[in-house]
Amino acid sequence: MVEINDQKVWNEWLLSQRMQTGIFLQSWEWGEFQKTVGHKVHRYLNQDKDTIARLRNREIAQVIELPLPLGKKYWFIPRGEALPGLVGEAQKHGVWFIRFEPITSDGLRVKSYVKTRDISPPQTLIIDLGKSEEELLAQMHEKTRYNVRLAIRKGVEVRFSAKGGSASGGEEFWKLMQETAKRDKFSTHPREYYEKMLEVLSNYPSPQSSPTRGEEEKDNPSPLGRGEKTNTPLKVRGDGGVMHVRLHMAYQGITPVAGAIVGYFGDTATYLHGASSYEHRAAMGPYALHFQIMKEAKKEGYKFYDFWGVNTTYYKLHTTNSWAGMTRFKTGFGGQVVDYPGTFDLPLNKFWYTVYRLGRRMLP
Repeated sequence: MVEINDQKVWNEWLLSQRMQTGIFLQSWEWGEFQKTVGHKVHRYLNQDKDTIARLRNREIAQVIELPLPLGKKYWFIPRGEALPGLVGEAQKHGVWFIRFEPITSDGLRVKSYVKTRDISPPQTLIIDLGKSEEELLAQMHEKTRYNVRLAIRKGVEVRFSAKGGSASGGEEFWKLMQETAKRDKFSTHPREYYEKMLEVLSNYPSPQSSPTRGEEEKDNPSPLGRGEKTNTPLKVRGDGGVMHVRLHMAYQGITPVAGAIVGYFGDTATYLHGASSYEHRAAMGPYALHFQIMKEAKKEGYKFYDFWGVNTTYYKLHTTNSWAGMTRFKTGFGGQVVDYPGTFDLPLNKFWYTVYRLGRRMLP
């Protein structure tokens, strides 16, 4: 294994592969953001095979080093594979285990892999932006389409910050995020996390310049219609420059009613974080917000909008849970549900990994 220290080379290698949604988590820029919140980052290329084979088999991995109690640590590979060559490198760094999120289930029969709690969503929803605006509206659930148009009639407007988030926009988003977290009973990152994300990842191309597209995208089928599901991840190609984020805010007059932080990389715009006002829920701000984000991304040349997390099984079983409400909202826009295997651990020190697992079970 060799560490890579060239941003341009890393992203070019990453984007030259047939890739799936969530690939932004392996981008150079996401790694740099992780450094600013206190994590070490390593980027490895497997030298055991020729270059073409390495790239075809996704044999590059961005690794985030995370702390454990007693001064110990583990490695996390978001939306990436635990390459065989990484074991020796991890042992050199005193790592207890490698946590990873495989794109496919290929190779998961290895007995030493342990299924653990999911970090990134194991199921997501993809909207095909190759469709016309009329087709995007037509594929929506009737109620969703009505709410999009209702929000427009109520005067909801969507604005995005040219630098990832102005002071006022960031403050408004944080207030909405706190309100939404309390209402839906989930934990947020610290405020500094969102501020740092907007600060570090705001160096992105002008909205007027579209990402360059690979010719092979013509061979990739568009996502299926609403409600259809596949266990095969979508495969797209792109050359979307650097990974960047934008803060989009929806207003009714001067009142902020919804907000979203969206990441852009390759061919895909990804919905990362969102919040909305309960007091002004009648404005239907989130509906106008996401439809406008899709339209902007489509105009700029992006091919897919990733809603980043649904749970259709849980939705069917628990219709009043917050996951159910989130899934109902997102699937109302149509698109294709895509499943991933989930999150796995590769223990390197079995004794201390067992201690870690026992301690984790004692936590709420």
